[in-house]
Amino acid sequence: MKLNRMGNTVSILIFITAFSQIISFVRESVFAYYYGTNVEADIYVIASQIPVTLFAVISSAVNTIMLPLYIEKKETQGILKAQSFLKSSICIFTVFSVIFVIFAELAAEMLVSLFAPGFEGEVKDTTVLYIRILLPTTIWTLTINILTVCFNSSNNFSYPVTASMIQNIAIIVSMLAIARALGVMAAVLGTVIGIVLNFIFLAIPYKEILFASIDLKETWNDLKRILCKIGPVTLGVGVAEINRVIDRALASGMDTGSITALNYANKLSVVFSSLILSGIATVAFKKFSEFYAKKNFEQYDRTLTNYVVLLVSILLPITIGAILFRKELIAVVFGRGAFDIDSTARTAEIFLYSALGIVFIAVRDVLSKYYYAQGNTKTPMINAGIGLILNIFLNLVLSKFMGVSGLALATTIANIAVCVLLFASILKTEPEFYFIGFIKNIFVPMISALCMCIILLILDSADLFSNIGIELIFNTIAGGGIFMCSFYVLDKALMKELMGLLFKQIN
Repeated sequence: MKLNRMGNTVSILIFITAFSQIISFVRESVFAYYYGTNVEADIYVIASQIPVTLFAVISSAVNTIMLPLYIEKKETQGILKAQSFLKSSICIFTVFSVIFVIFAELAAEMLVSLFAPGFEGEVKDTTVLYIRILLPTTIWTLTINILTVCFNSSNNFSYPVTASMIQNIAIIVSMLAIARALGVMAAVLGTVIGIVLNFIFLAIPYKEILFASIDLKETWNDLKRILCKIGPVTLGVGVAEINRVIDRALASGMDTGSITALNYANKLSVVFSSLILSGIATVAFKKFSEFYAKKNFEQYDRTLTNYVVLLVSILLPITIGAILFRKELIAVVFGRGAFDIDSTARTAEIFLYSALGIVFIAVRDVLSKYYYAQGNTKTPMINAGIGLILNIFLNLVLSKFMGVSGLALATTIANIAVCVLLFASILKTEPEFYFIGFIKNIFVPMISALCMCIILLILDSADLFSNIGIELIFNTIAGGGIFMCSFYVLDKALMKELMGLLFKQIN
């Protein structure tokens, strides 16, 4: 297929992901313009996230389990058997998801009480209505994740990212067209239309899978393999969503707009991490699965080291820059319309604590995929559970002293703890892992980022620009240049190796 030629280097995938995140930025900016941090915005945030938390996490877990299984079937039994496996999975999980949607529709009021106990009266009734509209989209979301396996296994990582842009564009167009008339209902309808268009865009190139024959006996055997792993993987993958649910539930009892301010800050943090993580983690997971299937354990471990160092080298300077200029960044991204000065200051404070975890979230996800590729779902599940318990405890403690900012800091500390525990498990179970070389390589971007931070602070104190936009552009270019020069001076060979990872063809 010609589609397989798209995005065949990590750098191209990152570029397409970056463009997708720009569209996401536009979507959030348009949302902020029309709804700011008012109660309507809080309603949409809760209504749109409840279906995600209940089902999209399971859908993502299915994707995580199925990629190694699909590659295994493709290698050992051929493409037709692999496609039959995916068709069977789509049929089975569609039936499960329809049953789930029916029960969730009936329990919508109870779900709002569980996820947003601070919502009452008309606010609660409106949230229930929006949830009932959005719940059926979970059926398409699950199929989208399964179809993504086909593209990723064929080294076509960019097509699914492109499809997600269509979803965001639909939400933007809907808000621009009817937000004045329908309020936040415009975002709800845009979300539904966007998910359906995303599904259609992904289904067209692989329509033969949707019409492939099914072997019922083999389908049952495949289902048993998936179900044995889906529980642990769901907890491991979904702990971030569970943490966000807990944060929003606690925020719903705080000042009006707390949920939305927390959501804006988290979205901004996620944009920075997923900008790089989405491309690198997707490629790394496929590489992990291939090397483990071929029992090439030396290359398996080397791939982990290379991609973790690459993630840190890209995300650490981005994180430092975002924290240093957080107020300016939020003012440029969201600061218009209903999003006033108070909203900017409030979101910037929360973003400070949320952004501290950007690097650790990315590394945690790659470490988890390292385990999933070998069929080890237990280790990520246990560590995710520890992180969840820690987050709940810290939420209750820190929110008393810091308000909604304490919720963001609690989540960051929990993510750091999970990341450290996952890496410690690798060192404990795999003594042959080259720890000294790993630490040596990690220190290079850390020292380079420190040099960048010091010089940017000096430049900021000089107050060179009066325009916020120009200041951000200048600091971004200057910071990137300083980091690259420092990195080159410290370890030219490592820099060359990492650049090779970015621009090397994905085979």
